[in-house]
Amino acid sequence: MRAISPYTILTGRALGRRRSRLGFTALEMSAVATIIAILALILMPLLRKRIEESRITAAMADMKQIELAQMMIHADTGYYVRLFDLSHPSADPGDSQAVAQIKLPKATWNQPINQASLNAFRNNWNGPYAVPNRQRLLREVVEGLPQLFRGDAVAGLNPQEGPVLLLEEDGFDERGQGAVNRSRYPIDPWGNPYIFFGPGQIGEYGYPTPLTNETNFNTAVIYCLGPNGGPGQVTNYTSNHFFRETGALGTFDDLSREF
Repeated sequence: MRAISPYTILTGRALGRRRSRLGFTALEMSAVATIIAILALILMPLLRKRIEESRITAAMADMKQIELAQMMIHADTGYYVRLFDLSHPSADPGDSQAVAQIKLPKATWNQPINQASLNAFRNNWNGPYAVPNRQRLLREVVEGLPQLFRGDAVAGLNPQEGPVLLLEEDGFDERGQGAVNRSRYPIDPWGNPYIFFGPGQIGEYGYPTPLTNETNFNTAVIYCLGPNGGPGQVTNYTSNHFFRETGALGTFDDLSREF
């Protein structure tokens, strides 16, 4: 009688069992997909939390950079300036006074620089003082959030009575280009503009009457609107919400740095 070789062809039933071991059943694949989905549900909130934490860290670093730039500007000129002026260059030695004045910032954080102090300001300005990590065209910021701005109408825009001063004199540089078309405003990791207040009153310029809800401050402060993109818990806001002393600014998820 002939011995059966170990390589004898398998019967149909045995072959089917062997083939079934080569792949996954639908039940097994469904179980794996369920496990992956559960892991994703567990990990996604943790991932979102880490992303938000990294954005908060980046925002605090941005505000520190703005603080250092403002302190250097104040040491050089005696002023704090608007945030879109931080990257303003110095005037060239050969520039005429008119050209130099066009190149230099036109205002402190809250009022125009008067002619009497303009020469000293010109001589002591050593910009740029900061190049923000994230920037947006000034025009885009004004058009997207007009409540943030106050002062004269600029290039057809109609700024409201917000905390950021914007002047008609900001309109054009020596090349005939509007400042709102070339200046850049620093924005936070969520894509929203930072807000700066220096010492004093925001109502010193640009308001028809003095603001009774604003008092003098002895410190400067930088605000970040935080993850929700609005002052405090507010999403439909007015210029009042951007005042330092009143409204929603500085509450809820807003971040700030005072110096």
